Amino acid sequence: MKPVKSPPTPSPSKVAQTQPGLLPSSDELLMPHERDQSTDMTPEAADPVVKQAARDVKRGLQDTSKGLEMDKTYDKLKP
Repeated sequence: MKPVKSPPTPSPSKVAQTQPGLLPSSDELLMPHERDQSTDMTPEAADPVVKQAARDVKRGLQDTSKGLEMDKTYDKLKP
């Protein structure tokens, strides 16, 4: 039995031509830095894991991430 081929996925421009209003117009598109700075790109509530980490640091618990250690190692390996 031959495998069944699925139909090709239409490109976004073809979708916009056949279904107007599906994609934002060029006036509505934001540049990457504009998206990063917009308030609607961040969640309303803080991440519970981040809240817990902040509470732990305030209580005096030590941060056990390897970030600083890895940065130092990476700096040693730089040419």
